[in-house]
Amino acid sequence: MPLTILQLVKDLPMTNCGACGYATCMAFASHVVKKKESLALCPHLSKEAFDSLNQEIQAQQAKNLHVAPDRFKTAKEFVTGKIKDYDFAELAPYLGGEYVQRDGKDAMILPYLGRKYAVSKEEATALYEGGEQDVWDIILLYNYIASNCRKTPTGTWVSI
Repeated sequence: MPLTILQLVKDLPMTNCGACGYATCMAFASHVVKKKESLALCPHLSKEAFDSLNQEIQAQQAKNLHVAPDRFKTAKEFVTGKIKDYDFAELAPYLGGEYVQRDGKDAMILPYLGRKYAVSKEEATALYEGGEQDVWDIILLYNYIASNCRKTPTGTWVSI
């Protein structure tokens, strides 16, 4: 069974230090598993952990098991379908975002984990330098829009 993103995250130091070039260990793990990023970019792994994980990852990549499964695409299509009739101009203030027009399309600039994303009904784009797009982050943003409650954000974190 191939190494999953979550399995790899459990073996990473969980510092979210960014030394690897990614904002979080989760984003780094996602790129290692799905896009053949080098595990060596993490400076915090012990030699033993690196050797063990790297051997498994190399074998997985040799068999082309690094490709993102269709379920990611299916999940994204599902959540974008939920918001296709939403009025972004009306919702933006309730979501802590700003309504904008991008390439002639309704969009919102939304804060997410300290960074900004432009989200339209068709796509989401990271607006920070080196902005990597992780499909699960995009899905979470679309779910956030889909579950709007038309109340102004209070700044209090509510877990799911």
